[in-house]
Amino acid sequence: MDGDCIHISDSQSLKVLKIRSDNGLKMPALSGCFPSLTIFDVKVSLYESGDELITNLFPCLPVLEKLSLVGDLTDCTGEIYVNIGGTCLKSLELELSIDNYDDCDAMVVIDAPHLEYLRLQDGFLASYLVKNKPAISEVSLDVGDYDEEFLEFLDEVGPTRRSRFNELLHGLVNAKFLSVSASTSKVIFSQKWNLPVLPCLTKLELDVHTSSWILLLYWLESCPNLKVLSLIVKEKPVEEFDMVEEVELTEPDDVPSCLSLRLMEIEVKRLGKVEEEEMLKYLLSNAKVLDKFTVNSRVYIKDGILQ
Repeated sequence: MDGDCIHISDSQSLKVLKIRSDNGLKMPALSGCFPSLTIFDVKVSLYESGDELITNLFPCLPVLEKLSLVGDLTDCTGEIYVNIGGTCLKSLELELSIDNYDDCDAMVVIDAPHLEYLRLQDGFLASYLVKNKPAISEVSLDVGDYDEEFLEFLDEVGPTRRSRFNELLHGLVNAKFLSVSASTSKVIFSQKWNLPVLPCLTKLELDVHTSSWILLLYWLESCPNLKVLSLIVKEKPVEEFDMVEEVELTEPDDVPSCLSLRLMEIEVKRLGKVEEEEMLKYLLSNAKVLDKFTVNSRVYIKDGILQ
């Protein structure tokens, strides 16, 4: 296996390193071997790389500021541990792909006290522990997969896997801007998970499917100080089943406090169906301090009614 890996030598002057490999990557087992490297962009097989990649990576990169890691977990079995840290790390993009989530699970620990930007993507809801609750400015989450196979898997593995998203959000309570995919939102609410309060969040961006826009109200209840709401409205794929509809979510009895007291700007992107009129009416009638409302629509509005 080691013979297929890319081996890189140390460099005193290198500042940016980009690597793409279908196989693995071996870093020098030397502390500070890339003393000038601030940007590292890598896509590799974590199975072929072995434990040495992550073990040696951060001691090699003492001044790393931006890391983009796409890790292929195909052929991995058991639990894979990914420890990411660094006092200089400001931007982290981590994308994990897996062939069979019955055979492999990823445990990710992020210890970067000065982290400002975080993007996480996976299709199997890895375990994320964000230490020290950094004051991250921007977070983008696309974790879990909203399909019948994955939701059946969640039913089998029980509450351990189901609690992971809340554990992740608890580590991000200081985040100011959060972007969440439609798939992630639908996984959360199909499992009837409760969201923690995010007191520092001032901007929220949600992908919302036309069949389940009411999910955004549950998000609003968790963001008491929200000032800007951005909605990217998408039609539900024809082939997609919708377990969320079976949960029978209903409009909350009380209007989320941020909507009536804090929300100053709403942006709706890719609006394309008359059925979203209900959503717009609810937002406009309850946003009492709204200053700016923007609609990017493929339909037109006449006399206040979507046509």
